[in-house]
Amino acid sequence: MGKTHTIAAGTRAQVFRLFSSSIPSTITFTATAPQGEVTGTIEVDRWHWFHWTHETLPLCAHNAIEKGFGDVDFLIHVTPDQDCTLTFERRGLGLGLMLAILAALVVVALAVVMIVLTVEPTPR
Repeated sequence: MGKTHTIAAGTRAQVFRLFSSSIPSTITFTATAPQGEVTGTIEVDRWHWFHWTHETLPLCAHNAIEKGFGDVDFLIHVTPDQDCTLTFERRGLGLGLMLAILAALVVVALAVVMIVLTVEPTPR
């Protein structure tokens, strides 16, 4: 289960921001309301190739928004017509995978340094 936002009816709330990232991804979230079907608007602002673009989408029960390579800064605002709860799905490996790769590189670098420092130089 991912991050959850509870938004009151008619309130415009920033629910997602990705700053300075050009990695393409899909932001997916579900919207649920205590009574009835979820309606409202989703506003997506993208810094796409040196200018801001604005896109308005309808709020549905299941939402998926594509973030492309050129969308460096990316904001999502939601304005529901009734009280609702948004639940973002996990975005995959992301930061955890990057940290694991970085840790593996540090271990390999330390091993190389230890080998270089412990090998006797050959006489010439």
